[in-house]
Amino acid sequence: IRSILTYAAAMGWHIELIDVKSAYLYGVLNDDEHIYAKPPKGYTIPGCKPGQVLKLNKALYGLKQSGRRWYQVMCKVMATAQMKRVEKEEALFYRHHPDGHVTIVTAWVDDLPIITSKREYATMLKKKFDEQGIEYTSTGALTHFLGVDVDYRVSKRAIGLRQTKYIETILNR
Repeated sequence: IRSILTYAAAMGWHIELIDVKSAYLYGVLNDDEHIYAKPPKGYTIPGCKPGQVLKLNKALYGLKQSGRRWYQVMCKVMATAQMKRVEKEEALFYRHHPDGHVTIVTAWVDDLPIITSKREYATMLKKKFDEQGIEYTSTGALTHFLGVDVDYRVSKRAIGLRQTKYIETILNR
């Protein structure tokens, strides 16, 4: 991630972050996965008897399969945007556009930094998430990612990465 951010800064590329809301809940379980759950206490479902369990069709937080199912959904969205996955790095996607521009996404579960040589391509990728009904927040310019504060100065083609909060937490301990 640091290498990609450094390269993007040196090239003066656009860097922004999208954070997918409740990412694991977009995963769909396979037909051969039989997972059952009790409804939450106090929650009633018409036609459901007390003590009855329900078969899950979608992933939930806490299931072993949830991360994998979200990854499959994300890969599908990336494929619709013609993004290719780096063979040796499953969380890194890229696209060389016909006009010579490049888009890179390095995913960390539900945090997706979009790095592109042309801002419009970030917008196009976000539209692909919209088309699939995936909700996200777009923080605009990348300022914070994985506990790292990002200070990107496009005009100077410089980027600074700080972990001040993390260091202070360690020192306080």
